[in-house]
Amino acid sequence: MNFITRLINWLIRQIDFIKFRIKNPLVPIVNPLTLGTYYSQEGQDLYLSTLLFNEFEHSAGGYVVDVGCNHPEKYSNSKFFEKYFNCKTIAIDPIEEYRALWKELRPDAIFVATALGKSTSTVSLSIPESGSVYDDMFSSITGNNPKIGGASCVQRDVPCVTLASVIETHRLDEITLLSIDVEGVELDVVEGIDFEKALIKCLIIENNTENLFGSEKIREFLRLKGYVFFSRIGFYDDVFLHKSLLQNARP
Repeated sequence: MNFITRLINWLIRQIDFIKFRIKNPLVPIVNPLTLGTYYSQEGQDLYLSTLLFNEFEHSAGGYVVDVGCNHPEKYSNSKFFEKYFNCKTIAIDPIEEYRALWKELRPDAIFVATALGKSTSTVSLSIPESGSVYDDMFSSITGNNPKIGGASCVQRDVPCVTLASVIETHRLDEITLLSIDVEGVELDVVEGIDFEKALIKCLIIENNTENLFGSEKIREFLRLKGYVFFSRIGFYDDVFLHKSLLQNARP
């Protein structure tokens, strides 16, 4: 990469950051390098556990819904909450082969093999070939991708339902934490939630498809549903809290 290309990329990042700050002047960006980690890739579980169980009046327990859960331990946003805070996990991923691994390593979790979107359909899933550097990390339903990050992929048609239907099936009326990491279709998943039927106290959503500082579409959608864009973890995830949770903040 030559100097001109690096300069252009740097300028684009600065412009994206300025846009982010204009839209979100009070939202802190948390540096993942300062967090440490338990099981999550960038310390998300450490940060969220401190936020939910230290700063706010919230008792342990409740449900964690892990969308795009993939491997039950590697880079998991839900395992720490299940292990140390007595939370029950509903793990959702379209790759059926993970069911046996979840049963072995996290038998108390409920594994649901489906893709999620804003409507019921069948979608084409791109899955990195077993043994690649991206195996056990992610798959993609954003089109027919022969490669993800340089890794060769295989294609598979999988069922797709709404998160509202999963929540209704498991009779959830309150969710402590909803984690969504679905490689570019996060907004579709969020649009498939019926916010009138279940109180979701905290959401962490990977939001880095458009640029390093994320898309405003998800933030605006959730703002209209009663959520506050509370913080951003590095160049990866947005954290949202329901306004009712903020009312219980400790002084």
